Amino acid sequence: MSFAGDVENGWMCVGTRADSVDYERQLWRPAIEIRDEAADALRAFAHGRVVEGRRTGRKDGKVGKRTPEQILTNDYQGLVAEYAVCLYLDTAFQMRYDPMNEFADVEPDLQIRSTHHLHGGLIIRPHERHRHARHILVIVHRQHAAIVGWKHGRDVLDLSNAHEWWRPEGYWLVPQHDLEPMSKLDMPPRRAPRWPA
Repeated sequence: MSFAGDVENGWMCVGTRADSVDYERQLWRPAIEIRDEAADALRAFAHGRVVEGRRTGRKDGKVGKRTPEQILTNDYQGLVAEYAVCLYLDTAFQMRYDPMNEFADVEPDLQIRSTHHLHGGLIIRPHERHRHARHILVIVHRQHAAIVGWKHGRDVLDLSNAHEWWRPEGYWLVPQHDLEPMSKLDMPPRRAPRWPA
């Protein structure tokens, strides 16, 4: 029996779904494994971002008050998700510090959302700079990532039934079953992935 977050033969168990009263089916998605040297570089960069953010007085108001260790873990998880999407799409990974959130996480217009919650949803905030971009949900477990799906921010903002996704904390939480499959994500011609030197 596999448990949520387990990785076997390139697949990650992302939870279970009750198909009937008596039967729960495990849900598996392809897992992208992040090599040790890449994970180390991402961890070091996340640490640098946290240190720089504290030095410059960056506010951490999106998720509430967190400890420096929680901020570091969250930044690292986000970087793993961005890197995994770049590997999946065979596109360049841009490791840069962007405190003003001026750039897309992955060019040309992709915003990457990560979670360690296996049944977690895709968060889209109404006042963020890239709210009209395409948002991709990635589940991260240690050095593995499972890309769940995507949703166009404008579709959430324009849908009259998006109120069922609205949370009192001030964002939309789109459930996994309402996301588009990655096969429907239209991307420009791909470049070879580059790892920053």
